[in-house]
Amino acid sequence: MTADHGAAPAPRRRRKSTALAPLPAGPEHFGLICGLPTSLTYLAADFARDLMQRAYGSCEVIPFNSMSEETVRRLAGASIEPKLLLSEVPDDSIVRYATAERFPVVVVDQGFAEACRDFISARDLALLDAARSISRAQIGSIAISAIERAIIIRPEFDAPAGQLAQKIAAVLGVAHDALTAMIRDRALDRPLEALLCEHFSHGAFVGDDRDEGTLAQLDRIYSLTMTRQQERFNLPVAVLVDGKPPHLPMTGPIELVGPARCLTFGPYFNFPAGHWEASIEFFADGNVPANSFRIDLLADREAKVDHQFQIEGGGSYRLTFDFEIQDQYQPIEIRTFICSGAISGRFCLTALSLSPKTKP
Repeated sequence: MTADHGAAPAPRRRRKSTALAPLPAGPEHFGLICGLPTSLTYLAADFARDLMQRAYGSCEVIPFNSMSEETVRRLAGASIEPKLLLSEVPDDSIVRYATAERFPVVVVDQGFAEACRDFISARDLALLDAARSISRAQIGSIAISAIERAIIIRPEFDAPAGQLAQKIAAVLGVAHDALTAMIRDRALDRPLEALLCEHFSHGAFVGDDRDEGTLAQLDRIYSLTMTRQQERFNLPVAVLVDGKPPHLPMTGPIELVGPARCLTFGPYFNFPAGHWEASIEFFADGNVPANSFRIDLLADREAKVDHQFQIEGGGSYRLTFDFEIQDQYQPIEIRTFICSGAISGRFCLTALSLSPKTKP
């Protein structure tokens, strides 16, 4: 007798749900797809749904970003229909639930810049609005990917789409017959990129050199290993916003003549919990007489740092300070102010960086 090591296990028989035999929350009934809110994640979830439906006859898809009353109700439903959980922007309650349970977890890994371009094109957003949303989503993906049983998949856009389906099927434990049938029926021998263009009709985002430069820098920061990948995150200054309407990205020096006011604010990005060091570099000139300034940083919905200082004349300066992030699901904000009316002077931020620090 010989063993067929290539054959996938047959689907488990579904158990009837009764008061004495409640639906088991085992791998045969649940699967989690986690990824950034982009076309790639939605296509991966569609593959997973199709695979589970072919394997078990049906599949209920549950949005899985917070443990809302609706989410809890659907999870606790008595239906024996298998459930596919889709997380795009998971919060802490989702991470804790997924960690404690036993169902298989697939994390779709996608580059930050690539995800931003897709997000902008699909929703017609400004670059900074998209970057803020994707930074928050990536924080949730990082937390989900840290679950021991999570399998991270980085799809190749020029490879056959069937490769992505095959990897998902392996994690979910779907039988080989169901996979081959889906690849055949949906012609998944085509490149993944071609299939994405077929399923999602929005065009591609085309930014100018400044936009692409900002995305390139953010792409180096935000990865599934962001806290271990770099010692210092050099954020592009363009992620901060001019305090004067229409609140465009900061592009150069700000004339200080006028009343006390907020000069810049932002970026409303999310970073992992822990101890951090922030460094802000700026120059000022023409401050005659001296002008009074303030720089603060908000995290965990409270002010962590508040520095006030005066500058007479001008020069280049660096301000460095430590702070702690406890709630990584809340964005950080850095603001600069002129604290009293000015009759002269200019102010310009030139560099902004964050560094993770060892807990003191």
